[in-house]
Amino acid sequence: MVAETQVWVDRINQEEMPLLAGAARRLQAVCADDAAGLAEISEVILADTAMTTRVLKLANSSTYHAAAKMPVTTVSRATVILGVQTIAHICLSMRILDDLLNHSQQQPLLRVLALGLRTAVLSRQLWQLVQPRHGEEVFIAGLLHDLGEAAYFSLGDAESQVLSARIAAGEEREQAAFDVLGTSFSHLGKALAQSWGLGALVGEVLTGSPLSPQARLIGLCHQVVEQTPELNMTTAPAALLQAMSVLLGINVATVESALVEAQRRMPEICQDMGVEILLAEMQGRAFAGADHHGAGQVAVRRPQDAALQLSILREMASLERSPTQFNALVAMTLEGLYRGVGLDRALVAVLSSDARILSARSAVGLYDPTWRDAFRFDLKAGEVPIFQDTLVQRQPCWLGEAEPCGKEQLGAGGERLLGQHQTTLQAFLAPLILSGRAIGLIYADCPSGALSAEDFAAFKFFVHQLQQSLALARANGG
Repeated sequence: MVAETQVWVDRINQEEMPLLAGAARRLQAVCADDAAGLAEISEVILADTAMTTRVLKLANSSTYHAAAKMPVTTVSRATVILGVQTIAHICLSMRILDDLLNHSQQQPLLRVLALGLRTAVLSRQLWQLVQPRHGEEVFIAGLLHDLGEAAYFSLGDAESQVLSARIAAGEEREQAAFDVLGTSFSHLGKALAQSWGLGALVGEVLTGSPLSPQARLIGLCHQVVEQTPELNMTTAPAALLQAMSVLLGINVATVESALVEAQRRMPEICQDMGVEILLAEMQGRAFAGADHHGAGQVAVRRPQDAALQLSILREMASLERSPTQFNALVAMTLEGLYRGVGLDRALVAVLSSDARILSARSAVGLYDPTWRDAFRFDLKAGEVPIFQDTLVQRQPCWLGEAEPCGKEQLGAGGERLLGQHQTTLQAFLAPLILSGRAIGLIYADCPSGALSAEDFAAFKFFVHQLQQSLALARANGG
């Protein structure tokens, strides 16, 4: 079994997800180092614009707001307030979810990740009742309770359907995995955790024989989640609630209240982490782009938040004028468009070195990841001509201002831009200019509601502030 396990570990690390393996080791090293500095973790985060935006969003969420006290709009400030290790654990959680979901969004993987995320949220909520510290370490370990199974089903392996069918037919999961893969999910998970340096608590959880209170709590939460798939914590088995009560030294009523509160906040947490597709899986729904505001609800256009817009614009204006702040400024712009203006999706796309291909670099908001991945257009071949026109004219543009555009009006790449859930769209576009050269586009739209002149004005304010801040930063850097 050892040899077969290593074959799968090597495939995952070397062929399928080498960047995840490297990132996990680097982030875990920061988590394990009490002396790790702000500069080190900031470097890790700011190298990824999407990660920057989501860390800031989480730092402003109700999960961390009590610690933050005031709105957090920079990575540096978030790290100072929440601590290097908390930020590193947040990044590790999101990076693992992102990479697994980018490889596959098939139901077996979604089921495992949804189970892990519910386990993580419940475990953290309960552990922080008795020990406010180390909540994120417990969260990570809960999230990775079924790491081996998640990693395997993310591969899209030819045998995955066979294995899924055997499990669905009632076969024991570990035995079915051994018969098909030559190794068990638990052995694969333990080997991956060791390879990625994920730490002692994750390793203990994956052994299936937990000794520490944290690991035992995670195991109990996983059992609760498995036995309450309908998301109704009031139906959690009494024996498990009692076991949690004894373990934590609190009464059963407090345990029940904590579980109900954790479950109540699940939609917000999924949205903050950018994994609404897992909420859809938890609720037994198909994921449909922007429609993940709650079970059975239709997506509703979010209102503008003028105060938040002003706060982010001020933060952008006051940011240290240095060329190294490019990623932070772009991330703040996207967050301002999404959270402040109330647009559903905001995206930055960059040009290839020959200015032929325009492809998404980062995106925030309520989007289907497959739409973002498809945001790659050959401008020289005439795909979505308005993109090329905007780059040439160097002025913000309201696409579909008079009437929403269909794929015929959008051009050869229109079908990919619309995605699977739209037939027409309106969008805001603006060139991204650096050192006098257009290097890409800022794109924003709102499938859940019509765009307005007020939206366009706010969009232009953020673009103007971004360009002004980039110009000043560039000048300051010589």
